[in-house]
Amino acid sequence: MRGFTRRNLFRMRQFFEAYAGDKKVSPLVTQLPWPHNLIILGQSKRPEEREFYLRMAAH
Repeated sequence: MRGFTRRNLFRMRQFFEAYAGDKKVSPLVTQLPWPHNLIILGQSKRPEEREFYLRMAAH
């Protein structure tokens, strides 16, 4: 694939590392668009906090 910026690749890796193997959060992540996921990922420090905001955004 081509056309990805360095910043986008960093965000994709960060996204994968944050949510890989988390079976509770995986369905929530797929319900939100990419920009919303990036905001939650960037603003939340702990996994519990991310899960809370993902649930609220999905509702």
